[in-house]
Amino acid sequence: ERTERFSMEVGVLYDFGGETFQEMGEEEESAEDLCVEGLALLKLGKHQEALETFDLAIDIDPNYSKGYSCKGRALSALGLFEMAISCSDHAIELDPKNAMAFFSLGNALRGLKKNEQAIENYEDAIELDPKFMLAYKNKGSTLADMGEYEEAAACFSKAISLNPQYARNYFYKGNTLCDMGNYQQAIECYNQGIKLDPSDSEMHFSKGNALENLEMYHLAAESYQQVI
Repeated sequence: ERTERFSMEVGVLYDFGGETFQEMGEEEESAEDLCVEGLALLKLGKHQEALETFDLAIDIDPNYSKGYSCKGRALSALGLFEMAISCSDHAIELDPKNAMAFFSLGNALRGLKKNEQAIENYEDAIELDPKFMLAYKNKGSTLADMGEYEEAAACFSKAISLNPQYARNYFYKGNTLCDMGNYQQAIECYNQGIKLDPSDSEMHFSKGNALENLEMYHLAAESYQQVI
């Protein structure tokens, strides 16, 4: 249940932890182009195809740190956490200032339930890139897994401030507030998320749970109805 409520984000379309790239043109693909393509595949849940695309990027430029950090994300998405750690470590060796590499390493460590080490790496990623929204989000999710709800909520708040249009962060913050017993505040979070993504059934369901805890059964039923 926890992994569903506080999932681990492994990539964002065309996003390299703060560096944004344009969609590829018709010219020959570079290692960077292939990483953009691979991240798009990762976002679509095509993890094996993404992995193969990152391998192509590495073949073109074996010293391209971001190629290895992207590959680490794909390996974590496939559940190959030890391989992801090795890949991310190599990315850091090639470029110690690659925030994505520390993010990727954090994901792999979290996958192995090494939460404290994961948090350290998310913090390293944030230090290198203070606007790395996903690093705050995954740090918050890891803290929530550990029962550190106040710190987790603060991370989700920071993630929201960095990208107020990313609906899922309201869901994760709402879940954390529910764990703290702050159901009214949680409902406010869910409402903000639902405005951004009215089709998010998990958000409606969690809002229903919060309303039920406040004994607002009629409103809870209305939220549950949105899931059906």
